[in-house]
Amino acid sequence: MITAIIPTRNDPTLDNTIYTAIYNAKDSAFKVIVVNDAGGNLNTHQYISIIKNEHQLGPAMSRHIGAMAATTEWLMFCDSHMLFPDGWFKLVCPILERANQEDIFCSTYHSDVIFDPFWHDTHLIGGADFYFWRHRDREYSFCDLSPRRVKGNFIYNVPCVLGACYFVNRQWFNSIGGFSKMTGYGSEETWLSWNSWMAGGEASVISQLSVTHRYQGRPRPSHNLLPQHELNRLIVLRRILTSDQYGEFCSWIPIDANIKAQVDLLDISHYDETGTRLAAKRVGHPEICQQFGLQTYEEAIELMREFHDKNILQNCRNQENAG
Repeated sequence: MITAIIPTRNDPTLDNTIYTAIYNAKDSAFKVIVVNDAGGNLNTHQYISIIKNEHQLGPAMSRHIGAMAATTEWLMFCDSHMLFPDGWFKLVCPILERANQEDIFCSTYHSDVIFDPFWHDTHLIGGADFYFWRHRDREYSFCDLSPRRVKGNFIYNVPCVLGACYFVNRQWFNSIGGFSKMTGYGSEETWLSWNSWMAGGEASVISQLSVTHRYQGRPRPSHNLLPQHELNRLIVLRRILTSDQYGEFCSWIPIDANIKAQVDLLDISHYDETGTRLAAKRVGHPEICQQFGLQTYEEAIELMREFHDKNILQNCRNQENAG
């Protein structure tokens, strides 16, 4: 029923991730595909399939490659440095069985170490916001997503799923283009969530499912992939902004012109069988928009709804002033 897609490149915690996922699932309907992103040889496991990239492509495209090889109804994208709780599979399956095909879900997660007292890793996190707001000296400022605190022990809608562990129907993933436009690493969750909303889906958090995001031994992206992260961010922006907004945004961001030029060449619109560009089918249910504090869901790209809370924002400003 579910295939986990795990991209990795020489992560020493991979075996432990696979073990906790399989052992705590205890179900033959759970499968694992590991995409080795041009790393060293991996241990052979009885219950997993391994795909090896000849050249380093980054997690975004590795996830897409793994998804294309899967055959189950649902896909689970997760990092290679996770710990899964006992019984997680039995918790998730009934939720996915009742779900609409176009809905996507993510788990909650917490870090195994204190990474930054002013950021999200010390708290249980569920879902994320898009960040897109006006700045006093710049017309637009953008960040892919910002984590949200868990609100309770139930399933609730969010603007965006958060990485580490999220679920999407395989046919739906293919119908909205998967991660085929992504390259390198980063922004996959933003891209998937926005495309799902544009095509009529929803993003939700399964707050009862909490996985551990491990930082010890977590590999850092190689330097030559960092520009590709910026490329992915521009791809997302090109998808959600008007041409004028996107052009204005690109006029001041400090990204190499070659990276910007690559995005301009991408066709990231949805078209019907006649070649006519399709508009968004909807911008969110009214009750969901009201929950987000928005008149329409389109305002999610125009307003910074929250930055955890005002105290954290003030603490960050105090740190900047002190520096």
